[in-house]
Amino acid sequence: MASLELLNTKITAAYDTDLDKLKAFTKLKPDIKPFDDGRSLIQSTEVDAIFIMTPTKFHKEYVAEAASAGKDVFCEKPMATTSKDAEEMLRIVQKADVKAQVGLVMRYFPILNYSKRLIEENRLKIGSPMCFIIRDDQYFPIRGSYMSTWRKEADFAGGGTLIEHSIHDIDFMRWFFGDIVELKASVRFFSGREVEDEANVWLKFENGAEAMLTSIWHELGKRESNRLAEIFFNKALFHLELDGDKRWMAPQFYQFGEDAPVRIDHKEANEYIKSKLGIQTKYDLGEYAYQDYSFIKSIESDRQPQPDFEIGVYAHRIVDAAYRSAKSNSSIKLWNK
Repeated sequence: MASLELLNTKITAAYDTDLDKLKAFTKLKPDIKPFDDGRSLIQSTEVDAIFIMTPTKFHKEYVAEAASAGKDVFCEKPMATTSKDAEEMLRIVQKADVKAQVGLVMRYFPILNYSKRLIEENRLKIGSPMCFIIRDDQYFPIRGSYMSTWRKEADFAGGGTLIEHSIHDIDFMRWFFGDIVELKASVRFFSGREVEDEANVWLKFENGAEAMLTSIWHELGKRESNRLAEIFFNKALFHLELDGDKRWMAPQFYQFGEDAPVRIDHKEANEYIKSKLGIQTKYDLGEYAYQDYSFIKSIESDRQPQPDFEIGVYAHRIVDAAYRSAKSNSSIKLWNK
């Protein structure tokens, strides 16, 4: 939460259904008031904005409570277990006229912001968008640093690796390539749990480009989160390794036409996003701090935070369409509003 030190704000209260975790947190942060239930925290006059980071099943309930109390809200991804509930959450915050941001944190990855700027500045040079390839894998997140046993239960999570992890990838691809008009998907269940641990999704974009997403939850305990993205234009390539312990050392690069590959410097990418957000610090804060900073700054500046619930709902609609496609073993055509 380094971003909070750059703003005129502080964490005042916390609630967790796991009382041991709540006790440990408030022991580390004794100035934070613990609450026995989420509703009391939301209703507290000491609280102006709410961060909702519960299991997905409870997001809608707490968003509705926050909106009713007139509190601005940050909601972790996925917004809900279904796109129908996500759409209702959007209507709730719009009716209450509160600011709402969804935790699609890839929009704050320094490497991605830097790469997107290069694409936008070199449209004529890089040619037409061709294809997008993402391989996204991590160990089944009920162990290790994740330790979230609820993610193996469909009722709590809405699904497995596709909705819980790769909704990020869906949003990332749309952010770079625009709206999606068609898709075909498959899901598989290797672990025997009730949520999928592999998903493969083919997508077609409005601009004619295509994409392939492979999302995996495996049983490799020493391999955490790894995300490889390759973005091809007919005259350009972006090779980006976005997760994992060694991502700072990975060969992130772009290549235009007949030019040699150019390595992307992490320091330069961090300086770019700090400048974009108006952050003045010598430290590289990381995508989660940039995301938190942006949300809080949007409240201070009285502007709509990004990515907002409309962006979150779009990602949910694509994920739901992918599940329908897998169930029917057919392609799904999408009509964008």
